[in-house]
Amino acid sequence: MNSFYELGVIVNNKKPIKQEVINTINELKRIFELKTSKKSDLVNAMSKIIAGFNHIETGKSLDQKM
Repeated sequence: MNSFYELGVIVNNKKPIKQEVINTINELKRIFELKTSKKSDLVNAMSKIIAGFNHIETGKSLDQKM
């Protein structure tokens, strides 16, 4: 588990309503289709469905972190 520490674990989170999940998927599709979308749009969409979801900008891509 130590090697995956930064991924985090969600505990005691309520199970989302199916329609909320469908709405989030549709919103994510819309975000990815837009040429003007920003990382903050993605973070906002994810935070609606995952309690406590946040993003800390480090200026590095996943490849640069490895």
